[in-house]
Amino acid sequence: MMLMLKNGNDELKFKSPSSDKLFNPVWYSYLKFNRYDEERIAAKMVERVQMNSKYAGKIQQLQFYRNGDRSQPFKIVRL
Repeated sequence: MMLMLKNGNDELKFKSPSSDKLFNPVWYSYLKFNRYDEERIAAKMVERVQMNSKYAGKIQQLQFYRNGDRSQPFKIVRL
């Protein structure tokens, strides 16, 4: 899941070690959720983000990708 931050929140982005580029944070699902379907995993990850005080109110949308296929997100959640 990629966290798409709102403008002005560059302090929450990660800096590339080889250049000065900034990247949005990426979260992965917990291993205990691997047995569930994609929709349930996505719902649990949305709950995790909403409970995290560091990112509260600073995220514009969440993009969910399948492993090995990062060309198109299978789900986009606007917050």
